[in-house]
Amino acid sequence: MYHFIRIYLDYIIIIIILRRILRNGSEQRSPPLFPPNLWSVYDLIENNYPRTQNIVEGWHQRWNALIGKQHVGIYTIIAEMHKEQHQTYLPAESILHGEPLPYKRKHLIDCENRILTVFNNRNDYTLIDYLRGISHNISL
Repeated sequence: MYHFIRIYLDYIIIIIILRRILRNGSEQRSPPLFPPNLWSVYDLIENNYPRTQNIVEGWHQRWNALIGKQHVGIYTIIAEMHKEQHQTYLPAESILHGEPLPYKRKHLIDCENRILTVFNNRNDYTLIDYLRGISHNISL
């Protein structure tokens, strides 16, 4: 089984990261189509930033629900922006006053802590064990 994982990882490295292009039996490398700094969450985890953009996606979904249609007049957009400003201002002010941050679900906090533990101990694991440790804590 590990042999197949190694083959798959080699495929990912060659095709997606390095984008090896074979021409006339020769090997030529070009800049990757999607460089690792674009999609890698390594630096995000190391700097304790969120790994996902779920909060942005949630806001976008809420904005679409507020507007409710595709072609909206400018006055409707301005009115909704005023409401959105008010919705954003109140939590920001409460945080500035020293109130606790909004509640996060316990299972999400636990999952993030487990991923951070595996990440921080990455030098103690083999590559396969490290990937398995991360994969046990990610749900698609």
